[in-house]
Amino acid sequence: MTPARVPTPTEDLWEAYSLIYGFLNETLFDNVLPDCILNFATHGRSNAFFTPARWQQKNSAKGTEHVEGKGRTTAHELSLNPVLLDGPVELVLAWIVRLMVQLHLYTSTNRAIIQQLSMTPCGPLAYHAQATAHPLASALATA
Repeated sequence: MTPARVPTPTEDLWEAYSLIYGFLNETLFDNVLPDCILNFATHGRSNAFFTPARWQQKNSAKGTEHVEGKGRTTAHELSLNPVLLDGPVELVLAWIVRLMVQLHLYTSTNRAIIQQLSMTPCGPLAYHAQATAHPLASALATA
């Protein structure tokens, strides 16, 4: 009998990230959020960032959005700074929820406004002064 395969650290990390996203999508958003690319990356001094339609593919997949006239589907990216993983789990979850709120707002409201706000450096516990010019900013800042 062959021994059970032990998952790699990469598989463990992405499986946990996927499970968290799925649980929060079901619990907080009634599974309305599309599938997306969950990533870890640094972007300046940002703790996390949302990038709409970052990834493109030729074949349609569940939950991705069709790009009119281009014959491609896109997937949005939710990315956490890996430094966050050294902190409290509550902070990591707060950032994931904030990204999911941005995704929800982007897929359900005026995309140009949300894209502009997603580039503003606001966190789950505080917000940047530039973001306060629009009423949706308070939702992003308090998520």
